[in-house]
Amino acid sequence: MKSLLASLDFDPDFLQEDMDHCLTLGFRETPEFQDRAAWVMKAPKTSSFLDSDSGSKLLVVNGNHDATHFISPLSYVCAKLTDYMSVSDEIICLTYFCSRHTNEWRDPRANAQGLLAQLTGQLLSQLKSKKRKRFDPDLSSLSIEDQSALENDDYAATWRTFETVIKQLPRGTVVVCFIDALTVYENSARKQDTSALMKKLSRLIRKSKTLDLRCMVTYPGRSNYSDMWGIEFDGRKADKLEVPEHV
Repeated sequence: MKSLLASLDFDPDFLQEDMDHCLTLGFRETPEFQDRAAWVMKAPKTSSFLDSDSGSKLLVVNGNHDATHFISPLSYVCAKLTDYMSVSDEIICLTYFCSRHTNEWRDPRANAQGLLAQLTGQLLSQLKSKKRKRFDPDLSSLSIEDQSALENDDYAATWRTFETVIKQLPRGTVVVCFIDALTVYENSARKQDTSALMKKLSRLIRKSKTLDLRCMVTYPGRSNYSDMWGIEFDGRKADKLEVPEHV
């Protein structure tokens, strides 16, 4: 496990720094900002997504708001929900804030591969923490070449690692994932890899039977490509939440 985390170059402080940023800025924002965040938190579809009996599900949240703001109300929502879930010993919570990592020139991992690597690192690190019964996944199917590929930010090897662990989680395990402001990774240079990742993740959610895999994906404005992910937004395995222009 340690060697995989090292191969992923996983920084355990990465998420906390993003969380602190979003929580601090969000708390200082305008009443309108706070109202939009509160509306999302109280929305029935959010409650259904978070409900203990909801099962595996994908929820896309369209903020329908000015996407040029320094921080979105949805970033604040994701940070607050992650902070809330972090105290639970029963939930594995994975979170990534795309809007905090936008410039590939300064940060080569500001893309779908970096997103996946961070989620995989968070997943692996939480298996050996908290008070849940210790679980050691069988990683024998990952070759030496896979581990070497992880060090080189290989997308296929990173997905194999993530999927291998997810599929072995004990029956009834709850994994909740928040991917905030995915719009950032849907520009022309990153759209193809981002769509490929979301197709794989949507398929994994759709096929998850023994564990509870939920993923909330947010957009400050609107999603342009979620209908291409190969999952039906019919309210069962996947749904969409539209935030009103005025709340």
